[in-house]
Amino acid sequence: MTTHSTIKRAFKLLMVLSILAISSSAFYEREFALNGMTTTGEIISFKKRAFSSAQGDSIEMEIEFTVDGKQRKFYSSRNVVEHLMSTYEVGDEVPVLYNPADYPYAKIGSFQHLYQMTLTFLAVSGVLFVALGYAWFKSRGSRF
Repeated sequence: MTTHSTIKRAFKLLMVLSILAISSSAFYEREFALNGMTTTGEIISFKKRAFSSAQGDSIEMEIEFTVDGKQRKFYSSRNVVEHLMSTYEVGDEVPVLYNPADYPYAKIGSFQHLYQMTLTFLAVSGVLFVALGYAWFKSRGSRF
């Protein structure tokens, strides 16, 4: 088996796995978005959460919202864009989407938070497709 055919098989496998991962995460997240209840929450604080990885600590937003007169809290990790641009500050009101049957599962009701897993799979798949495409062209002796 040549390098070219191995890369071609890896490309096909990656395509199938990417389609499965992206579609299943999109279905799951869309289901939550359609069935969740919406309200407004307030960012109470930013908390540092320790991770045992090389990436270091994570900053999570502590968000408080009210359901049926009861105060509820959940934590939402800041994504890269929010971290770099300081999108949210303590005291900001944010849209909250939650599932009353599955508290404390809640999310900030913005596109980037509701579809975070799908967007991550899309980005990772894109990088892997570019890398495999480059390797495939190089294995054929093509030049860029």
